[in-house]
Amino acid sequence: MLRSWLFLPADNERFAARALTGDADAVILDLEDAVADRSKAAARAGAARHTGDAGNAARHLYVRINALDTPHALADVTAVVGPGLEGIVLPMAGRAADVEILDWLLTQAEHAGGLPVGRTAVVPLVECAAGVVRMGEIARASTRIRTLAYGSGDLAADVGMPWEATGSGDIGVRSLLALHCRDAGIGPPLDSVSMAIDDEDALRAEAHRSRDLGFGGKLCVHPRQVATINETYLPSAARVEWAHRIIAATDEAEARGAGAVRLDGQLMDIATIESARRILDLVAAAR
Repeated sequence: MLRSWLFLPADNERFAARALTGDADAVILDLEDAVADRSKAAARAGAARHTGDAGNAARHLYVRINALDTPHALADVTAVVGPGLEGIVLPMAGRAADVEILDWLLTQAEHAGGLPVGRTAVVPLVECAAGVVRMGEIARASTRIRTLAYGSGDLAADVGMPWEATGSGDIGVRSLLALHCRDAGIGPPLDSVSMAIDDEDALRAEAHRSRDLGFGGKLCVHPRQVATINETYLPSAARVEWAHRIIAATDEAEARGAGAVRLDGQLMDIATIESARRILDLVAAAR
């Protein structure tokens, strides 16, 4: 269960090295927005040093490449595929063909590097109108896809929505992301970054909103956001206790040969019992 996904500019070696020993569940070395054009080559080389180190394989290391319609994308993929890389974050995913093209590029890079074909995961960023209306196709475009991630800022700019409206005005988009991920059988989606670096309450509120819609984690841009995100995307102590009581009641009913499960005077249906099991599975996966 990967809750916090920390972006870091790939051309800052000090930040990258620190993040790889930090508390973020996943680290994303950024070759796109955080890196100026004049620094792309240096950033690519820096990312390749980390992805070429097999010792980083356990750190859930990802790289956000530049968009496929830029002159940088091919060089990005060729350079960073390696034994220490878990996956690629694909910006501006607008159609299934974008994922299919990346899948092909990854296959060639894996062959060239002597790596098992298919080992490199893909996380498409849904951050434009085209991606929103085709997110179902994108979610099913490749077996490499781990989940979908949401980019609210770029989407707001694309459709002319005020930045401050994201989080409330885009609740429909967020709900659809969760539904399409579930329908495609991939992991729960990742929420957009929060620019509330110094406002822990605002960050927690954002994370709570997306968690309650079915999101499983959140992108972030500063290490101080990691702890709050990790905490928020776990069930509360009260929910965990509730789940334990339901499973205990279920086990007791099965031991007695009873077909119905009762707790506090109420019958527990199958959906409620499965919900309790998922809560306990989430807690176990985060340990």
